[in-house]
Amino acid sequence: MGKSIVDIVERKNVKCMACNIEDVKIEGFWKYVIERNRKVSIPLLYKLFVKNKTIGNFEIEAGIKKGEKTNRLATDSDLYKWVEAVS
Repeated sequence: MGKSIVDIVERKNVKCMACNIEDVKIEGFWKYVIERNRKVSIPLLYKLFVKNKTIGNFEIEAGIKKGEKTNRLATDSDLYKWVEAVS
């Protein structure tokens, strides 16, 4: 067995075995959800961020683009959540 992703702590009522991350298989419902997000939700949200100038706000703020930022509520946090989902 290779490097574990968890630190095993012995407890009286808990049995836990370390495993390689490569050995983890996601099946059933969660596999469907992950694939749908990868193929549909994540690309669609990116297109919407471009269309609604959410990404443009960051480019303007960084000095990459010139223009006026939009004032839509929560655009930065929405993009941060999208980046988390992509990761």
